[in-house]
Amino acid sequence: MEKKFSDSESFADTLQRKLSTLQQFESIAQAQHDYELILATMREKHEQELVTLHEKLKNAQKNLQEKNVEINEIRSQLELVCKGHEKVIFERTETINHLNAKLHDCQQNYAYLLTKSSLESSNQIEIKQQLTNMTQDKEKLESKCQELQ
Repeated sequence: MEKKFSDSESFADTLQRKLSTLQQFESIAQAQHDYELILATMREKHEQELVTLHEKLKNAQKNLQEKNVEINEIRSQLELVCKGHEKVIFERTETINHLNAKLHDCQQNYAYLLTKSSLESSNQIEIKQQLTNMTQDKEKLESKCQELQ
């Protein structure tokens, strides 16, 4: 009986160890299950973040492309405006040069006329003086003629 008791005790110890081992395996299996669940959750979250980032990247690339198109359009408009300004500046420069040439011609003509006018005025004064002198001489001569008559 003692042997049976000892065998039973030994069997109970063996069962206790097996139960303990099973509990450890069960604990490990539960931990592995929890780990796999966490890993699956993290993968899903990572994939969602990756999809979100890809969408953001596509949107950013689309916005960049739109901005590049807009920049190119603005550059074209700027080039047209610059060419227009260059044309206006060229036309104004030509107008200024033309007006300067006309002004120069007018100044020369004015100087010529002023000189001519001065000479004519001087000649007129001289002629008037001569006329006055002649008139006086004539009157004197007429007066002498009448005296002689």
